[in-house]
Amino acid sequence: TLTLADGRKINLDMATDGKLAEESGIKITKTADGQIIYQLVPTPKTVNIEASYNTIETPKGGQYKIVLPDSSRVWLNAASSLKYPTNFSAENRTVELKGEAYFEVSPDKQRPFLVKSDRQLTRVLGTQFNISAYEEEETVKTTLVEGAVSVVPSSISSSGASHLSTVLKPGEQSTMLNGKTSVAKVDLAPYISWKKGVFY
Repeated sequence: TLTLADGRKINLDMATDGKLAEESGIKITKTADGQIIYQLVPTPKTVNIEASYNTIETPKGGQYKIVLPDSSRVWLNAASSLKYPTNFSAENRTVELKGEAYFEVSPDKQRPFLVKSDRQLTRVLGTQFNISAYEEEETVKTTLVEGAVSVVPSSISSSGASHLSTVLKPGEQSTMLNGKTSVAKVDLAPYISWKKGVFY
């Protein structure tokens, strides 16, 4: 289900391929292979585009792939939701995750990509990683495929986040439990196979 900024809900399985909606200078389309793509629509420079938010939700057993306005790609796993602006701000690119998602973030050193979940804030510049942040699980697991990410408990204020953040290297996984983070080297396959439709 895709929930638009004005409250309209679109059943993505029932929606036909092609244009789904247009709002806030963004065209939203569905491709034949089931992706949701956000494209900027040229607007006069005098038009002030307000930030509006969309939310995509997957049921149990469902998955969906989204291409965000900055060309970052997100695979949303089952029983998950992702809230994101239809147009990212000039300062950062912030999305909110419940459940699990795999991210391929477009590089942009001027605008860090931030993933908020109930218990963790993940900051990246351009990389590939998986976050599992289901509410019913005790831990939040972040698995880095390439690039670099830093994770910090969401309870820490942004001013104090820098010295308390944990930076991951490719092949590492952070596990956050009760605001404390541990890091271990892992085999990536068990944590990212779901993205290809594979049970591991």
